[in-house]
Amino acid sequence: MTYLATNPLFHGISPETLSRDFDGIVSHLRMFRKGDILARQGDVCNRLMILLKGSVRGEMIDYSGRLIKVEDIIAPRAIAPLFLFGADNRYPVEVTANEATEVFEIPKESVLKLFRRNEKFLENYMNLSANYARTLA
Repeated sequence: MTYLATNPLFHGISPETLSRDFDGIVSHLRMFRKGDILARQGDVCNRLMILLKGSVRGEMIDYSGRLIKVEDIIAPRAIAPLFLFGADNRYPVEVTANEATEVFEIPKESVLKLFRRNEKFLENYMNLSANYARTLA
């Protein structure tokens, strides 16, 4: 779990505590090549994706059909954490790997379990989401 310790979502949580909290939690490590699509615009966001290595870009197609680059996300950051929850939790952008990329994925149900197990993780998640929402506004 030391590879998660550098991620802002787990700031202030020891690797030992992370290992304990992740016991029995479903998660996956996935590798993507440059140009691979991690999520399509409009897909249901049903997992938390944490970028461990590499970078991705978020692009969307506007109403006139033009492709607009929204942002580059560089490890170690979460990808679209705001959109994991809500009534219409869909990716607002297409997420594409800029280079060889490693992503740690946690299904939504497992994220909820982690919230119950570790209040610091919940606090970090809420703070990051609030800061991101403020940036969007």
